[in-house]
Amino acid sequence: MSALWSQLEFVPVLHLHVPSGMGVQALERAWKRQLAPLLRAMWEHQDFCCGLHISGAVLHGMAVHKADGLVALEQMVEQGRIEMVAGGWSHPFLSGIPERDALSQLGLQSRLLEMRTGMRPSGVYLSEGVWDPDLPRLLERAKLNYALVSGELLLSAGLRPSQVPGLHHTERGGRVLQVLASDPALDRLLRRTPGPDALSHLEQRRAMGIRSVLWIGSMSAIDRRPGGFKRWLNQFLSGLNDNGHWMNTTLPSEITKRKKEGKGLVYLPSWVPAHIAEASTAVPENELRSRGGWFVRAGRWEGLMVRYSESNRLHKRMLLASSYLHRLRATHKRGTNPELDRLMDSAALALYRAQGSSVLWPAAGGGFYNQSLRLSTWRDMLEVEQSAQRALGEFGGLRTLKADVLCSGHDDLLIYSPHVHAALEPSQGAVLAEFTVPGVGNLVDVPTRREEPWHRSLLDHAKLPALVTDEGEVVFDDDSSGGTHVEVEFEDESVSYSIEDDRGVLEHLASVFAVDRERRAALSDRFLGPTASVGNLASGQYPEVGDFLGASYSVLSVDRSDGDEQITVSMAREGRVTVGREPRLVQIRKRVSFHRDSPAFEVEYELVNRTSKPVESTFAVDLPLALTARAELMIDGERRSATGQYRLEDLQELVLNDPVLGLRVTLNFEPACILVAHPVVCVVRSEDGGLKEAHQGVCLLPQWPVKLWGEERRQLEMSLKIER
Repeated sequence: MSALWSQLEFVPVLHLHVPSGMGVQALERAWKRQLAPLLRAMWEHQDFCCGLHISGAVLHGMAVHKADGLVALEQMVEQGRIEMVAGGWSHPFLSGIPERDALSQLGLQSRLLEMRTGMRPSGVYLSEGVWDPDLPRLLERAKLNYALVSGELLLSAGLRPSQVPGLHHTERGGRVLQVLASDPALDRLLRRTPGPDALSHLEQRRAMGIRSVLWIGSMSAIDRRPGGFKRWLNQFLSGLNDNGHWMNTTLPSEITKRKKEGKGLVYLPSWVPAHIAEASTAVPENELRSRGGWFVRAGRWEGLMVRYSESNRLHKRMLLASSYLHRLRATHKRGTNPELDRLMDSAALALYRAQGSSVLWPAAGGGFYNQSLRLSTWRDMLEVEQSAQRALGEFGGLRTLKADVLCSGHDDLLIYSPHVHAALEPSQGAVLAEFTVPGVGNLVDVPTRREEPWHRSLLDHAKLPALVTDEGEVVFDDDSSGGTHVEVEFEDESVSYSIEDDRGVLEHLASVFAVDRERRAALSDRFLGPTASVGNLASGQYPEVGDFLGASYSVLSVDRSDGDEQITVSMAREGRVTVGREPRLVQIRKRVSFHRDSPAFEVEYELVNRTSKPVESTFAVDLPLALTARAELMIDGERRSATGQYRLEDLQELVLNDPVLGLRVTLNFEPACILVAHPVVCVVRSEDGGLKEAHQGVCLLPQWPVKLWGEERRQLEMSLKIER
């Protein structure tokens, strides 16, 4: 029979991370709403102990902006009240970055914590709870003894719920790692306001003879609940105080020291938590559970990159940037040149920032759909590459690199100059997938609008007319139960509503919600049907009569001008354009030129009718630009907001100004075109769990009506230039 322990050891571990690209305001919010209340509460409740994981980006920001807060934190660690838990410096998926970088990030975070608190951490918090079977080997090399894991991971390995809480160990190739697993049921109970249910569950665990129970909580996720983190914390500590006669809090390392009390060896599969599985599959968490519980999530986080092609490009470009820094480190011995050492350290921090996991998935209030975070990540990668190129003597020229960057089986063409790093994808429609400018980021990184799980809730609660009844009457569904929270964001202001307060807000979100049928990419070539309009182009429901989107183009040549001032990539494709119901053969020849001395490109098109019958259609080119919501279009000397929809006739030049990014974009068209412009907006989850619209960029669609007689050719040109 199990022994009834006189005291249950409760091990709370709190986690805090703010991606560095979110800016100082996000850090200030995290300090004011989460970390400062925790430290104040711990001064008032002297018996409370906890583990704490703070990412390196937050520690760095606190050292700069909240030094007094770090002093209070250090005192708590010195008193044995807080145990700092390590992790990757920028909160990366450790299995998703090169091992040399994973070890560097873990080592840097451990050294920082030791330097600030005097104690080197012995355990690790895994980003988003993602587990990879190779982690025991990696963490042993990083001199970390234990990992905090979700109890649901052990359920996916076949353990019963009562077997999960406590200390286990696993191994990989003989490298042993202790794993301290949280209690799955307690995880769900404490996500809500802590109360009698959670305490009753802990008492049941004690009665079952379980000596220690771990709980891992995200301070940011708790803060998104009604009342925020401060209210939750007060209720949590009050419950602990009232039950101190049978329960006390302790630190995770105190449990891991008692190896003899461990529950034995367990082999853990690759696993992702519910929120990552939901993002990877677009299936809501409750449906994932009904389809097979924890086993459905016995997969890998890389599924995110299958669904989000933009995340895949970010990740693979990060790998390329890492290889540049590694080559620099292998070439120059540290300690021989202090200036070079400082450059490598700065480049390493930029690389670590770019390796953060938050930008790869649609986290609430940020993540993949946060335009600022994506631009910041691209800027960091460019800083790494250009710093390495300067040190290696490769900076200043105009170079090309042919490589299968995306591991797709097809080569990209990368173009490097001092002013821009660009990438063309001949196999995917000859699109311009990257146009990264120093200090700005990837200007053509505007995500494809996808249907997400939270959109189902939006559509379920939208008050639309019902079908006509048997009596011929149109009725509305006025059942407003559920109270879904909605947030609408305009530029820098954020206003929250609930459906009961303003039914029109939800209808507004439903009106801006749209799904793109094809991947959004710059220089996508389209032939539009006669019914194309501003409205259906903006909503992604336009008629397409060509087969060039995403199709493979042949690379004819890569030419350099005299003096290597310009590189021109020539590509071509034989495709079809449907006229009426009859397909006609059309060839597109496409020449894209880049310059050594400016962030600019030119595109020359030659459309060739390959049949004897006439082809009459509208040729259009996608040009999405990652401009902010404060950007303006300059039209006939008049400023117009880039958040509006426009159809401009007979346009030869367009100027766009973005005061946030500090740039001016000039576009020229020859001959004059019809230009459709509209913002790209996604409906995303807000910080407090509601919904809001998030500006992603501006889509420009220059179009030319063309009528080609048999074997006739037509020349079109377009150019883009950036000034800062």
